[in-house]
Parts: sequence; C-alpha cells; structure tokens
Amino acid sequence: MTSLPPELPPREFASADISGADTAADATAGHGVAHLEPLDVDGVHTVAVGSVLWLVAFLALLPFTAGLRDADRLWWLWTCLTGFGFGVLGLVYCRRRRDAIRRNPASSPVETSRFGAAG
Repeated sequence: MTSLPPELPPREFASADISGADTAADATAGHGVAHLEPLDVDGVHTVAVGSVLWLVAFLALLPFTAGLRDADRLWWLWTCLTGFGFGVLGLVYCRRRRDAIRRNPASSPVETSRFGAAG
C-alpha cells in the first residue's frame, strides 16, 4: 500500500461536508466543492443506444456465420442477439419506469447516499 506524501493528508470521507461549503481540507488542498444539480436520467436513451449497438453487431456478424461456425465462434452471433433481446426488455422496463415517475413525481426515489450515485 502506498502512503501519501506528508504534505497531502488523507481525506476523511466519513466526515465529508456535503452541505456545499468548503471544508478546511478542501481549502488547504486547493479544491472547492462543485455546486451541481443531479442529472435527470431515466435510462431510456442509454438502453436504446446499447440495444441498437447490439443489433448492429449482430447484423455485422451475420454474413460471417460460416466462418464463425468453422472457428467455433458462433456464440458471438448469439451473444449479440441475446444482448439485443435483453436490451429490448430493459427498454420496456425503463420506459415504464419513466412514465410512472412522470405520472407521479412524488413517488420518485429520493437520493439517500451522501456521496451521490457512487455511494
């Protein structure tokens, strides 16, 4: 395990100030706290793009079916098709979730982690 140089004290995440005010550690290290609003991401666009990419990969491999079979790599083709299928299921789920949140915004999940999405 590598230790930090003496001029850089380790950050204490357990006592991190999430109120938006600069802490003493941030001021001495030259870091400020960014005031950012959380992204309103429902996942529909992300899942749709991923599904299309799986479909494109499937269609790109389709002409090479014989070569894939000879090289014992036919599973690549079925992996792409399965990725597209799961993507379609994920798209249905994300669209239903997005529509439910739009119908009743008060029931949307509240961010509870003090470290955001990473926590």
